[in-house]
Amino acid sequence: MTDHGNIFVKSAKAFFIALADSYSCIIFTHSPWFGLLVMISTFLSPIMGLSGLIGSGIALLLARALQFDVWDNHKGFYGFNSMLTSLAVAYYFPGDLLHTHLFLFSITLFFASVISLFLFVFLQALWNKLFTFNSLSLSFSITAIIIWMFFYKFGFNQNHSTTEALIFNPIIKLPIYWQYYFQSLGSIFFMPSTLVGILIAFLILIQSRLNLILTVIGYSICYVFVDLWISDVHQGILFYGFNSILIALALGGVYILPDLIAWLFIAFSVVFGLMIGMVFQHFSAQFLVPVFTIPFCFTSLIMIYTLKLRLKNKYPYIIDFNIFIPERSLEYYYSKISRFGQVGIPQFYMPLIGEWTITQGHHGKYTHRYNQAYAYDFEVLDHDNNAFSGNETDLLSYYSYGKPVYASAPGYVSKVMSGVEDNPINRINAEDNWGNYVTIYHGDSLYTLYAHLKNNSINVKEGDYIYCGDKIAQLGNSGRSAVPHLHFQVQTSYIPGCKTICANIVHYKKLVNNSLQFVSFGNPQTRERISSFSPVAELQAKLHFLFYQKNEFVYMKNNVEISEKWHIDLDFNNVFRVISSDGTELEFSVYSGIFNVLSIKGRKKNVLSVFGLLLSRLPLTEDPAMSWHDSLPLSVVLSPVIKNLLLFLFPLFKILKFESENNYEQDHSIVKISSRIYFCLLKRKFELYNGSVELDKNTGIKSIILFQRGKKYLDAHRR
Repeated sequence: MTDHGNIFVKSAKAFFIALADSYSCIIFTHSPWFGLLVMISTFLSPIMGLSGLIGSGIALLLARALQFDVWDNHKGFYGFNSMLTSLAVAYYFPGDLLHTHLFLFSITLFFASVISLFLFVFLQALWNKLFTFNSLSLSFSITAIIIWMFFYKFGFNQNHSTTEALIFNPIIKLPIYWQYYFQSLGSIFFMPSTLVGILIAFLILIQSRLNLILTVIGYSICYVFVDLWISDVHQGILFYGFNSILIALALGGVYILPDLIAWLFIAFSVVFGLMIGMVFQHFSAQFLVPVFTIPFCFTSLIMIYTLKLRLKNKYPYIIDFNIFIPERSLEYYYSKISRFGQVGIPQFYMPLIGEWTITQGHHGKYTHRYNQAYAYDFEVLDHDNNAFSGNETDLLSYYSYGKPVYASAPGYVSKVMSGVEDNPINRINAEDNWGNYVTIYHGDSLYTLYAHLKNNSINVKEGDYIYCGDKIAQLGNSGRSAVPHLHFQVQTSYIPGCKTICANIVHYKKLVNNSLQFVSFGNPQTRERISSFSPVAELQAKLHFLFYQKNEFVYMKNNVEISEKWHIDLDFNNVFRVISSDGTELEFSVYSGIFNVLSIKGRKKNVLSVFGLLLSRLPLTEDPAMSWHDSLPLSVVLSPVIKNLLLFLFPLFKILKFESENNYEQDHSIVKISSRIYFCLLKRKFELYNGSVELDKNTGIKSIILFQRGKKYLDAHRR
């Protein structure tokens, strides 16, 4: 086949996948097989099913032809609003007039799909610019209102229920609560049928148990309050029901990390959405115009945008990693996000190199109070806790004086103050409190302040863009500073003295009982000795993880020698994977000289799984000895079934987690990492495994040994 033929086949395949995905977008799953099954269920009413398919196809083809989208995109993002609009056209067009007005129906279907697409592109750009938020199905609602009023002008205002046109619609007797629940689910696709609702609920159950619970939560709150406020639960329950279900799915399944606080927030949002819906219904009833999903769109926008305006992304935690299944969002969060940073706390690198002592930390008793509570003072102290060597009154005798100061994160220099003389020792300048200083803007109202700098040492100017690690000045003794030190803080404005923000220092070492401990992120305390972490070589070379190089390991199982081969793969999205010969895949990252295991697929009792368990994290260092802790990804420890069960319970019970304690010892070219794996239940730790990984810096992994409760689990050596 020619290159053009291959491109055509690839584009056609992507188009049909996107066609199915446009149906799954409505339930926020982005699963083509889910969308395909929903699409098939809409064909229980042939005219509805065909109309939705045509409308989505027109929008997707036009989006690609006009280059709103690319031909090989598998997502149905540009098709779902037009699909819903086309379903509305079929739903409101009188069935008994279809054979006599087929041309009018076809033209209306075409223009409705096109109008919905253009309106979606416009609203999506506008919403992103104004609110950094998705416009959801707002373009569908506006277009459907226009179409409904167009039909009204021609006298096509009869609402023929699609349940009468279903080719298979058995009578299913259920309690009124469940009957309306399933009909509300079906109404999302303009098919208020109990059978269709049951099919959709079953598909949601297969895709996500938490999403199904969210649909029940949203609907149940709606049912109670509609009965309370309207006194007749039959009146408009389907309209309020599907809007409430969509609100719960959007907030709880897509935009907010599921937990108890989030679910309480969702409950409030559903009630708020009902109030908005009732107001819209009241005014629209005067014109006999339905408002479709407008309550859902406005409620979701107001709630999410308001949460984004907080100073910290605290609970309820806004999700920004575009995973549409709540179980997967939870796994991603606890396996990756929470391992590398604290929720809602900004992360910054040390602004200095070498070993330093925090002489005043957060909420310090001297000057770190009130607005300045979240600040750090850095000084160099020797082993006798002296800040100087020689003459105590000589500025040049102090270890800290003149040391280079570096940017702790990339950003724009927003304010520079220079020309303030350095103070003699034990004298302060109360008029120029901050002395010479630099503030850097990092976006999202985050600024860093570097104060008490050496006079005439600042080598950046306002407006400069600088990278993390760029030298900005030298440490001095200007302003309210009796001895040379660096005052460093994260704040909300470029003006010194404004409100500080609690921030973590990331990737540093601290001295604990005369031994080094690597800290991924944390708040160094007063009197703690910490040093910057500087990787000395590429981790791939140390582990011998060279691209496409095969590694083979052997171990004994039932008195039979087993061979296992590894190779490295890098996919299109720049995700690194180690793949074993028996199908297990270990995903990892190498960031700032630190190796981190992110997940394991196809977890088995093999060498690769044990390696990921023992070496979930490895800071690359030349220190002869060091220790660290890590929170283990769930997929590294648990089988998929148990992992999914635990994720299902996580929104209510986060009582179980897995941790590792690791020790690193180096002797010439041999590195040995000893690990202990624990599961933590209600703050109690129980040891599961212990073992070691031995590396040769020249040849790679030498051995991997694991013990389970004192019994040897695996003993593998590189061949």
